[in-house]
Amino acid sequence: VRSPLRARAEALPLRTASVEVAACISSLRHFSDRERSLLELRRVLVPGGTLVIAELDPQAPARRIAHHAEGLRGRALGLAFGALVVRTAPPAHQVVALAERAGFSLRRRVDDPLQPLYVLELTR
Repeated sequence: VRSPLRARAEALPLRTASVEVAACISSLRHFSDRERSLLELRRVLVPGGTLVIAELDPQAPARRIAHHAEGLRGRALGLAFGALVVRTAPPAHQVVALAERAGFSLRRRVDDPLQPLYVLELTR
């Protein structure tokens, strides 16, 4: 088992078609160039490989956002969580559209029943 790799998503130091599964966990909203990043992730995945994206859902119902905010330390962070953190994340439909342009197919989408989070399973 190899250790996790940290690198810029736009320029992964990996061979083409050398990875079976890649995961972006609550990070896509931080990528400077999402389209280029998804193309790069597709490059390193083997044919049939899987990309899992778990991201905050800006379209989540208010109750799911509030549920998560209640568990945060600090009143200010709890109050700002929905407006400043969740609402800045890309909606799932935008991510799916970018991923499809990059050559991925959506296998499935799962919405967390409690947290303001969606999980996309994409196939190369």
